[in-house]
Amino acid sequence: MEKPLSKRLLSLVCAMTLVCSMAAPAAAAAGTESPLVSEGHSHTAEEAPAAQTPELLDAAASGTYVIKPDADPLKAPTLFAAPRAGQTVHAMDFGSGTANSFFTVSGNTASTKGTVIYGGKTYDTCLKIESSTNISFTVPTGGGTLNLVFGGSGKTNIKIDGTTETAASVDGNFVLTAELAAGSHTLTKADSSFLFYMELVTGPACIHENTQAIPAVPATCVKAGTTAGKKCTVCQEIVEGCEVIPIAPTAHQWNDSTGKCSLCGAVDPDKCPHASLTATPARAKTCTAAGNKAYWTCGACKVLFSDAAHTTKTTLAAVTEKAEGHKFGADNRCTVCGAEKTSFTKQSGWLESAYIEWPIEAGVNKYTVFIQKDNGAWTQLDEPLVREYPGKMRADAVGLAAGNYKMKVVDNKGGEMVSDALTVLPHDRSGYAFANSSTTPGAYKADGTLKDNAVVVYVTNETKDTVTIPGVVDSNKNPCTGIGSIVQYAYKKKDNTTPPICLRLIGTITDPADMPGGDLYVDGGSHGKCAGLTIEGIGNDAVCNTFGIVLKGASYVEIRNLGMMNCDSDEKDEIGLQQANDHVWVHNNDIFYGNAGSDGDQAKGDGALDTKKSTYVTHSYNHFWDCGKCNLQGMKDETTENYITYHHNWFDHSDSRHPRIRTCTVHIYNNYYDGNAKYGVGVTMGASAFVENNYFRNCKHPMLSSKQGTDALGDGTFSGENGGVIKAYGNTIIGGEPVISWAENNTSFDAYMASSRNETVPSSVKTLSGGTTYSNFDTASNFYQYDVQSPEDAAVTVAKYAGRVEGGDFQFDFDDETEDSNYAVIPELKSALMSYKTSLVSVGGGVKNPSAAPIDPDTCKHSWGTWKVTVAATATTKGSEERTCLLCGKVEEREVPAGGSSGGDGSGSSGSSNVLRYSDFTVSDPAKDKTSISDKIADVANGYFTLYGKADKILRRSSSTTKFAIDFIDLPIDSTNHTTVPAGIQFTVKDAPATVKVTASSTSNTSKTSKFALYKLEGSALAEVSGTATQVDKNVGNAQSHSFNDIPAGTYVLAAVPNSTNNVRLRELSVAEASTEPAPGCTHANTVNVPAVPATCQKEGVSAGVKCADCGKLLSGCEPIAKLKHNYKLIIPGVEPTCVKDGVTDTYECTLCGDRYGNRAVNKLGHDYGTWVRVDKDLHMHVCQRPGCSEDTAGHTETAEHDWQRVGEPVKSPCTGEVVTNYHCPDCGMDKQERTGGTGGSHAWGEPVVIVPATCVTPGTSRVTCTRDGCGAFENQTVEALGHDLTKVEAKAATCTVDGNKEHYACKRSGCGKLFLDAAGKTSVALKDVSIPAGHTYGDPSWTWEGYTKATAIFTCTVCNEGTEGHTLRLNAAITSVTIKEPTSSAEGEKTHTASVTLNKKDYTDVKTESLPATGGSSGGGGGGGSSSSKPKPTLKPTETEQPKPQPEAPALNTEERVPYISGFADGTVGGRRNITRQETAVIFYRLLTAQARKDYGADSNIFPDVAGDYWANREISTLIKAGIIKGLPDGTFGPTQNITRAEFITMASRFFTVTTEKDNPFPDVAGHWAEREILFAYSKGWIKGLPDGTFAPNQFITRGEAVHIINGILGRKADAQSIPAGAENKWSDLSPADWFYYDMLEATTGSALQEGGLTPKA
Repeated sequence: MEKPLSKRLLSLVCAMTLVCSMAAPAAAAAGTESPLVSEGHSHTAEEAPAAQTPELLDAAASGTYVIKPDADPLKAPTLFAAPRAGQTVHAMDFGSGTANSFFTVSGNTASTKGTVIYGGKTYDTCLKIESSTNISFTVPTGGGTLNLVFGGSGKTNIKIDGTTETAASVDGNFVLTAELAAGSHTLTKADSSFLFYMELVTGPACIHENTQAIPAVPATCVKAGTTAGKKCTVCQEIVEGCEVIPIAPTAHQWNDSTGKCSLCGAVDPDKCPHASLTATPARAKTCTAAGNKAYWTCGACKVLFSDAAHTTKTTLAAVTEKAEGHKFGADNRCTVCGAEKTSFTKQSGWLESAYIEWPIEAGVNKYTVFIQKDNGAWTQLDEPLVREYPGKMRADAVGLAAGNYKMKVVDNKGGEMVSDALTVLPHDRSGYAFANSSTTPGAYKADGTLKDNAVVVYVTNETKDTVTIPGVVDSNKNPCTGIGSIVQYAYKKKDNTTPPICLRLIGTITDPADMPGGDLYVDGGSHGKCAGLTIEGIGNDAVCNTFGIVLKGASYVEIRNLGMMNCDSDEKDEIGLQQANDHVWVHNNDIFYGNAGSDGDQAKGDGALDTKKSTYVTHSYNHFWDCGKCNLQGMKDETTENYITYHHNWFDHSDSRHPRIRTCTVHIYNNYYDGNAKYGVGVTMGASAFVENNYFRNCKHPMLSSKQGTDALGDGTFSGENGGVIKAYGNTIIGGEPVISWAENNTSFDAYMASSRNETVPSSVKTLSGGTTYSNFDTASNFYQYDVQSPEDAAVTVAKYAGRVEGGDFQFDFDDETEDSNYAVIPELKSALMSYKTSLVSVGGGVKNPSAAPIDPDTCKHSWGTWKVTVAATATTKGSEERTCLLCGKVEEREVPAGGSSGGDGSGSSGSSNVLRYSDFTVSDPAKDKTSISDKIADVANGYFTLYGKADKILRRSSSTTKFAIDFIDLPIDSTNHTTVPAGIQFTVKDAPATVKVTASSTSNTSKTSKFALYKLEGSALAEVSGTATQVDKNVGNAQSHSFNDIPAGTYVLAAVPNSTNNVRLRELSVAEASTEPAPGCTHANTVNVPAVPATCQKEGVSAGVKCADCGKLLSGCEPIAKLKHNYKLIIPGVEPTCVKDGVTDTYECTLCGDRYGNRAVNKLGHDYGTWVRVDKDLHMHVCQRPGCSEDTAGHTETAEHDWQRVGEPVKSPCTGEVVTNYHCPDCGMDKQERTGGTGGSHAWGEPVVIVPATCVTPGTSRVTCTRDGCGAFENQTVEALGHDLTKVEAKAATCTVDGNKEHYACKRSGCGKLFLDAAGKTSVALKDVSIPAGHTYGDPSWTWEGYTKATAIFTCTVCNEGTEGHTLRLNAAITSVTIKEPTSSAEGEKTHTASVTLNKKDYTDVKTESLPATGGSSGGGGGGGSSSSKPKPTLKPTETEQPKPQPEAPALNTEERVPYISGFADGTVGGRRNITRQETAVIFYRLLTAQARKDYGADSNIFPDVAGDYWANREISTLIKAGIIKGLPDGTFGPTQNITRAEFITMASRFFTVTTEKDNPFPDVAGHWAEREILFAYSKGWIKGLPDGTFAPNQFITRGEAVHIINGILGRKADAQSIPAGAENKWSDLSPADWFYYDMLEATTGSALQEGGLTPKA
């Protein structure tokens, strides 16, 4: 008999609880550890990092890793069991509404009720279970299992066929599972709830046909057992036995005669002779590993003793000494072991992936990485995803569904690091590749996780030709070996049984062995189609170098996250879809130059990404780097209408074909055209292209149609073929040639400019050549769904996400001024690509060369660093120095005598600038053993010169009792490896530039040649310094001197050039760092100028100087120049978040160095609903009150049933005898009546009274009430919506100072204000889209100079004539000075000064030349008499270099005068506790502007309809808008009377300054906020401190008192009893000394009387 539903629900919960309780012991058993395992880093059984098991990962031959079916390590567990064979799942969520082929649903959905995660997917839309909700369905014969998943946090009930059932709480969701019989069933409301997902599983129940025996586990004295049993191998259910055998009821039963337990056979410790003891020696604990005291274990009874005589028992816990972990000091080093604290240098989520980077820690040779989703179980990453790079490790987790993750790193020493929360976003799966199909391209599902049974193959350059996949064979049935063979044959099978394949490429891959025509050739064959192939790169550095990827006859292929460069195949396409392909998705790739072809237009290679004879294709988020020909779309012989989408691609200075289309149907939206020298979109041969919401910046010809429009006006056409038709809508075009619209020329045009996205192009629009029309594919009912961004938003998105992860490891900065119009190869870019090499060291998590492993200081052959001063010596007191071994870290100290010279850091003794280091290797103690070379070197040079490498490779040869030479004799080193030397003399140059002088000879008297060289030491690697390899003479007695000048800072080793014949003898060595002291014997008679190195924002500069040409000594100048301050300018305006869309902060770029900041995502705000209002008798609604949220916004209005509550007791009507019951809805205030029964009669209804007025778009409500005394009956009636009352607004051109507008229609009904493009009111439009802003047109500037150090550019408007001389704009210039000719004693020099400014992204310069006077002096001479004159002393004054000065960012505030800026209200109050409005803020900042700022930015008009010319604060608001200090609201209005938030006020105030900050964020509620940077800037300036609870409350309205307190801080105006003038008067009735802002208000109102009224609007 079937159990009642509630009983079955209880059984489900119990079963799930039992499974969970059984899992932990099993895991613990699998992860048993040694008794003395480290306790410094403990794990639960669930967290323990176990080794990779064969069930999850096969490590195949040659580095191939294949994930087995159904073992995806990142697949989230589901709540319900997967269906068995023969079963069917009918599933439904509500993201697309209530339509479903199995379930019949009526009711309302909502997307504001939170989210539910089930089965690895996130559901954010629910069905609201209300009175009107009904779900019906029919269960087929055999019955089925119904699973319902609810959201919320409380009790959840629902009625199934009228019976209330309660869902159970499982893993954070509320789940209800019910077994239903065949027949019709209905779900209705029991309680209000939110249903996110439901499914019905039907089909045969498991009959347990196949079972597996489970052996019995006997009980012991200490552990329960189980009886033997059986389980089903299909559903895993226990079908027989496995009953629990309890623990024995008593403890051990000792037998005195045997000395053992009669139950379990254990030996009695009290009777055991302990004859066999095993000693465990003591082991010291470390920071990361436990230690133990010595102990002995009895082999018979297993008891532990603390002594060998087994007299004292102990326990494991007693002898274990736990690891206590590192104790890190202020220097981030462990105070116990010296280990350095390691942290992540990078950690972030990305698109369906996440990554971390961290430095390699000393002594670690293996890292294992785990990932966790939503605080679930940790899962180990596949080992190839963990890679080593120089000095660091990186791990990339791929195949992730969107959500929140953490990553964890565990090293072989037990160390552990856990990342912050990483937010993973979904890929944008839009476009034709996802249309007309039941699956997705590639090996991944739509949620980003691997498809069932997908096979993953990891490929490196070492394994590319050896990887295999079981079952994949070639035409001769031989296993395919190598990726070239795999992709050619995997999908040619007639039976189409190849599973989805994911090829994951790691690092740089060069030409695989099997490549037809030089390309990786994906061949679908004549039999059909791929089940799903993905070729993807791992991380940010996966590159296909020298070959391309070609597809032929392939279906469901995905290519992503690859860098494609230097392709030299026959086709010369980096990626090519050749023919007969469908459902292909190419995305997030970086595509660079290919090798030059034979044709004139193939200098940069041929096609970057060409598509021919293929359909249902999406190309998205690819980054094209200066490619010559990007996207050829279609062939001349194509006849079918192929469907292609291009979206969110970055055409970064690429030249043409974006795309160039033949015959095809192409949707092109949200792409970023960035400086394109030839053209953007080109159509030919009857093609139809919808070009929508793209961002064109300096694209020469944005849109072309062959042989017509702009193409016909040029020097020949771009194709010579017949034309096609472009429909264009919503694009932003900045720069480039204008597009000729069909409205301008209806026969020869570039594009048809649509007035709306859904406009149908008329059939009268035809190409001039060919007479073809537009297909209107984009307005067809079966067109795919997609989300389109504004062009500006799209440009920001593309710049962030196009290309590989993090933008890839290869970067190149384009010079827009040059490259926007240049279509030649950029030599620097070409050279960088040709020389590109991967920095990948190893794959798999191991450290290939763990050289950082600790070295024992007692056995280390030390390689000492330089001495550093710890205590400076004085004339009377001793000092000290220390140095550190570069190998083992040992520190050595020494004393510096009073008055002595410190070797230290190269700065000499106290007060001295002498840093000459010289040695002829004279020792103070000739009795020292001659093999102690390092001691002698330290002795003779005060520690500056040290020994590098092995002492036994350097010998000494005496020449006197106190002098010796250094010999490099017969060093047995490979002569081809000049970067490794075993021994040499090491020194460090700190004060560069330095001159190194070497005196050496050869020890050989034969014909052998000997060489030495200078090597630079970087880490543990040596690199020969170019130009220093020197051959020495073979004559022993002929020592020669050699100088190497301008040696930069760094650590160097002087050594013999390695070969088998070297016999070099070093006799003298000197290093002259930056100093004014001469080398021994040098008089500095000859000098040379040292050129200046300008400072930049990134590094310091050096002034010009003079040095000795003989010894290299610096004689003057070469002083450091501080780094410049960044001069940031806004380049991409941010987008404020709305209720339903994320925003992004402004993007700023430094005009000096190109550094950028900003462009940070800001989370959407969510709706801010107002009060409920009545819709009709059944429903009420509330509307979002957030400015900018309109009825076009999803979720702007939310509708629900009334919450009727009875009012009083029912009464009987005297008119009709009816029983009248009154109800009231407390949410919206509406009333209703129910009247039942009655004996006849009628009511006397009065006149209708309007309760809710009707608007243009919403109906209203009126009510009639019975007029008879004592009745009180009423009825509500609906009043129809009024409809818009439109009036035409004529077009008006903008002038220099007055805004204009396009023609449009405005609703004049009070309270509406909607705008439309048509008189019928069908196409709404925002005010900003019909407004034409005012603006001046400037010509070239005139220049004024003040001396040579200050210049001003004066721009005059060429259109208007404001004032007698016209409107002018003055900009201060940055000055750069260069000496082009040095003066001499008899001739003048010459110096140029260049002034530069930038206006509207165009640079202007002016040059002024200065004459430098001759230096004067005389020359002696004359013959005879032996008389002579002294040589003139060289001029040591260095050339001056003036650094460019930042240009003004914004209008300035008047901080020099005490300007009163608050005047209070007409009622005598100042309103310190009132919220301040937007118009009040504008007036305050206007009053505080300097006179020059008012002159430069003064304005009397703006684009906002609610701030007209006669508005009381028009000039103040208009001026602040023009200056960029304040902006409008998203709905196109200004909102002058709206209150302003604390974040908005700080943002406005910050726009007067260059916003930079190094401060940490102290406010927990500001992290991720759209105004975070501005708030932290204000905090760093001391303007704000936050609230008492430690928060800032950015979205809280700011009061007038708070505002003036902040403004006083900005102006530097003190506000206290001492700073307020004595005569200051408190004239405000609401201001008291007890108010915290009392003195701030007095300060704000102090000064001369205001010229205007207060902040009350003018009459």
